[in-house]
Amino acid sequence: MKMSKNYKRLCLVLGLSAVMGTGALAAKSGTETKQATYRNIQVTYNGAAQNLALEPFLIDGSVYVPLRAFGDIVGVSATWAPASNTVILTGGSSNSESEIAQLTYQNTLLQRQLQEANAKLSKYESGSSSNGSSTTTGTNITAAQLKETEEYLDSMYSDYFNKIDFDFSLTQTSSHLDLTISYSTRSENNAFNNTSEKNITKFIQKVCNDIAATHKDIEIQGVIEYSNDDQEKVSFTRSKAAKYSYNFAFDEDTLKDLIEEETDGSISLGSIGSVTISDTDVAIREVRSTVNVKLYLSISSDNVTKWSGFTTSQKRNAIKGQLESIQDALMERTSYDVNVMIYDRESNTIAQINSDGDLSYTN
Repeated sequence: MKMSKNYKRLCLVLGLSAVMGTGALAAKSGTETKQATYRNIQVTYNGAAQNLALEPFLIDGSVYVPLRAFGDIVGVSATWAPASNTVILTGGSSNSESEIAQLTYQNTLLQRQLQEANAKLSKYESGSSSNGSSTTTGTNITAAQLKETEEYLDSMYSDYFNKIDFDFSLTQTSSHLDLTISYSTRSENNAFNNTSEKNITKFIQKVCNDIAATHKDIEIQGVIEYSNDDQEKVSFTRSKAAKYSYNFAFDEDTLKDLIEEETDGSISLGSIGSVTISDTDVAIREVRSTVNVKLYLSISSDNVTKWSGFTTSQKRNAIKGQLESIQDALMERTSYDVNVMIYDRESNTIAQINSDGDLSYTN
């Protein structure tokens, strides 16, 4: 059974002392007591750290941020009307920080588009390629011409994603051009991991199209790599007919195969013995920084009851090492955070471990 992706939810609540102090949250009727967990959660807005009067907290895996404090950041007023049980939000002024940030972002995009347009305009005015050098056809390319193209790519795309400083290298074979796009620092790798595949493929197409405008009628084969860790992130090909193909370093099916190798298709639950994994669901978040793994076990109701009767220590001893082994295998392959969740056939939680190594059990 294919399950949908499990994304974390960001919930915004009014910063009321009763909620923050006791953890009692209003339900549809009456109240329900919840356990609030504080982890010194930090909030940033447009890259700037924010000091909130009330600290965010966790309840059942959801992050709760004081709505009034959040409103102050984005220029929105939040008030509570107890008589009508209503949260009242009032829009900020036209020069709020959020609008300024949005306009700044749009201005950056327009400047980049203008820079690209000017470069292409110079191509037509000079009767040469987009990088100012004479065009070539096929494999008849000199080292000096490749160097000029590399310098052009550096000037146009080295900071395309702002926080990533790309280096470009072009070499020629008897049949195609080899393009290596690389970066080297851990912070750049984190930024790349948080870039969607859609934006990465768009970036690759822009780069390759500019190369093809200079070096015509030749296939381009390339990679993007994290050079500090010798880690290939994505390989790609642009055919002579401008057809693209991509191969990201991993996908859901690849990670499922890794899990199968690591678990041999089963999970051991202590004295219950080995239980077959009936289904595996792997979800890579769109920004590709987190992998959520769901394993569904073919476990009988009697054994579910038996598992529920285990002490926390017994559960930890039975399953902790196995979950960590799955995490380690996937993290080594992807460099991303990995959360692993194990369920019975009714989708009830058996155990789960988050990327910080925290174990929890429902049954």
